[in-house]
Amino acid sequence: MLGQVLPVVPHVAWLYADLLAGQGRIDRLHELAAGEHAQLARNRYAEVLEEQGRVREAEAVLREALEADGRHARWRLMTFLARQGRLDEAVDVGRPTYEHAEGNLLLHEAIELLIRAGRPERALELVDGLGAAYVDAHCDVLRHTRLRLLAKAGRYAEGIAEARALSEREPGQWDTTLAWLLDLDGRTDEALDLLRSSTEHGAHRAVAEILSRHGRYAEAVAAIPTVPAQREAWERR
Repeated sequence: MLGQVLPVVPHVAWLYADLLAGQGRIDRLHELAAGEHAQLARNRYAEVLEEQGRVREAEAVLREALEADGRHARWRLMTFLARQGRLDEAVDVGRPTYEHAEGNLLLHEAIELLIRAGRPERALELVDGLGAAYVDAHCDVLRHTRLRLLAKAGRYAEGIAEARALSEREPGQWDTTLAWLLDLDGRTDEALDLLRSSTEHGAHRAVAEILSRHGRYAEAVAAIPTVPAQREAWERR
């Protein structure tokens, strides 16, 4: 049925490709991925090749898609290379887009891949190597990302110093992040004192989260304001 509909409704090619893969009709799937429906069928074909251990062929299909399909194909190739343990290559595939607006998601995909692989220091190098214009345009996101990576790398003192400096420049905006780092550094009471005096939105939630992490559940529940109190605070803001 799908094969008959395909010439009239070409966007169902992805569903047809999935059906062919499920039925083991690899030759027909190859034809679909090599023809006019390649954009919708290539990825499924590459997945089947990878599942069959035909890694080089799968990579060739994904690299061919990269030339024709832009960002989405680049993401697929990045995740494929990461699955093969070729993480540095995966990061390099995304690199041409990292400092473009449309490459933002790929930058953070690369960062997440490095974190999951236990390489936060490499992710920090990536962030620190971004151009000044891009950093200025995305400063808040990148500051949070950098602090998170410092924490993942166990560089708590450095992260605390950076968060304090940000808090001094922008009071009430970085308290929850600073408290999180203090808690990771074993300075839980200091973190809680900071949050309890903070005006940052969500500070009470951060208090409850920290208390919960330390098994202090009754205190965590008590720290959460009632619904009327939260509504009143919202209206004041």
